[in-house]
Amino acid sequence: MFLAIKEIRYSKLRYGLIVGIMFLIAYVVFMLSGLANGLSEEFKKAIDDWDAQEIVLSEDANQVFAASQLTRGDLKYIEGGEKAPIGLYSGAIKGKNKENVTVFGTTKEAFLLPKLTKGHEFKTKNEIIISQNLADSGYKIGDTIKIGSYDDPLTIVGIFP
Repeated sequence: MFLAIKEIRYSKLRYGLIVGIMFLIAYVVFMLSGLANGLSEEFKKAIDDWDAQEIVLSEDANQVFAASQLTRGDLKYIEGGEKAPIGLYSGAIKGKNKENVTVFGTTKEAFLLPKLTKGHEFKTKNEIIISQNLADSGYKIGDTIKIGSYDDPLTIVGIFP
């Protein structure tokens, strides 16, 4: 023990750098775990907002929501109360702000549509409602946007929290 203390006193810079590197590695691990937790909570919150009792995924999806593919015909084989089809698409908004977005599509009657704070629900094809986060980025009701490889312009008609 005495020899170790003597060595640390003699090589202060070397051991200071080792302690500093260990601190930086711990800080990076802490930040990455916080980021991963925040992103997973954001996705979980979106699904919790649907207020669904169950979510049905295809067998080969490995319990990954985005990997599940069911047809509308599969809905008739699912037992239970209310059912709503949903489709997911991830892409970037073309134009001034290249925001990454995930779009989910469903029917007008679906119980999982979010409650709106502004505007109205979609009535025709290519009308969309956006989150408040996207509205805070400068998008507003009446704007038209294009997302990813989908060529038709989408008109914003409502905003949800």
